[in-house]
Amino acid sequence: MLALPWRLPLLRNHDLRSKTRKFQQRINGFPAHLDCRRFKGRHSADNIVAAFDEILEEYNINDKVEFIITDNASNMKKAFKFVMAEEINHSLQTDTSTSDQSQRVYQIQSDRTLRSYLGVTAHVCNSTANEYTLKSFLLDCRRFKGRHSADNIVAAFDEILEEYNINDKVEFIITDNASNMKKAFKFVMAEDHSDDSEDEEDMVGEPLDRNFTLGSRQRLSCFAHSLQLVVGDGLKEVKCLSQAMSKVSKLATLLHSSTIFKDKFEAVFGNGKSIPVATVTRWNSTFKQIKAITELDHTTLTEMCSPDFKNVVITTREWAQLRELCLILGPFAEATELTDGEKIITISMVVPTVLDLNTHLIQMDSPKSLCRPLIRALRESLQQRFSGIFIALHMKHSTPTEASIVTQVIKYFEHIQSSPIEEDPLMFWAHNKDKYPHLHTLALKVLSVPASSAPVERVFSAGGLLMRPHRASLGSKMLSSLIFLKCNNGLL
Repeated sequence: MLALPWRLPLLRNHDLRSKTRKFQQRINGFPAHLDCRRFKGRHSADNIVAAFDEILEEYNINDKVEFIITDNASNMKKAFKFVMAEEINHSLQTDTSTSDQSQRVYQIQSDRTLRSYLGVTAHVCNSTANEYTLKSFLLDCRRFKGRHSADNIVAAFDEILEEYNINDKVEFIITDNASNMKKAFKFVMAEDHSDDSEDEEDMVGEPLDRNFTLGSRQRLSCFAHSLQLVVGDGLKEVKCLSQAMSKVSKLATLLHSSTIFKDKFEAVFGNGKSIPVATVTRWNSTFKQIKAITELDHTTLTEMCSPDFKNVVITTREWAQLRELCLILGPFAEATELTDGEKIITISMVVPTVLDLNTHLIQMDSPKSLCRPLIRALRESLQQRFSGIFIALHMKHSTPTEASIVTQVIKYFEHIQSSPIEEDPLMFWAHNKDKYPHLHTLALKVLSVPASSAPVERVFSAGGLLMRPHRASLGSKMLSSLIFLKCNNGLL
């Protein structure tokens, strides 16, 4: 009996054929996997039989096949018809068809154990004789049970700090803009600031208080997350791009769900081309999806989709809108990637980046622009969510009480204006710590703060790599320990 594993379209990039004589000799009397090859075109009975016969001819075993085991799909029933007895002229039909790929993926995901984890990373500036370096550590990634309320979050966070005895050493806490996180870590950012809002997309750039002091477990919003909220606000308010965006989404979904469309797309644009699917939780995914499409040739894409996929054909005007949308969102994607690092200083990039994005939107705002409503919505959201930065530019700050600090600030500005800009800010402060002692202490405290929560996102990515589908029965303590060791392997 010859049993065939017939899920051909699953393995696109692997050719598992083995044509050695030793392998061919195992066919007589023993089960063997003959082939698992790429299956192109429609899953019709004729195409299936042609591929099947080609495999048998390669091994020269056409006359040795007694039975074929398949499922009961109609195309497989039609593909294989064998005469079991000439006397009764009766045909047995045994066939199979390919199952849906997305359904299999869904089953694997649904088999995972759904458990919540709280991840906490620490970031410090490590100082030696004449050198400063940024260090990152994973303090814990533990199972989080119960409701994700502010009280439970604070209790778990404080427990982790107590284990390391660093309660008095935490200066800043970086979180996203969820209401439970904003309520969990309260600090004085404005005179009349309140954290009672239940909306995840609340304003995150509050005006700075004149008496604002640094440190003491103050919460800072994740800059990258705030930028994505700005982009989301802009796309949500714009209706002129809805049809073009809908076609882009359908085109990407079709490319990842239809093997026929996938084969056609690769035949035209090559195997290396693809269009990523946009997801809400993945930063810049919408921009990357639109950019991948606009990098293709519009005429070629239209010709490929016109006969059988007319619902995803992008018009000339929509194509122009998408290209302009890439120009608008490009700096936002660049700013997000620029501030995602944890080995370099990123916090000092926040204010210049916000101001540069505001200037970029002003320059893009033209009467001839096809996306003018989007530009205005983005700029309005940017100025609202980062209002503290724009207000601080026009504030008249009070004079410091200590004359020594004033002198150091004046000398510092004179220094940086008369000397070339240092590539590494930490190197600058290592060389000038005696010249600006007060500013040196402040700089080390602030510059070690990451601008975004990307480091802890990488922790969860590492956890996803560890807990594969075949390891879904891993216990929460074992998984936490494995993540801890993987993220802190530099200390071993």
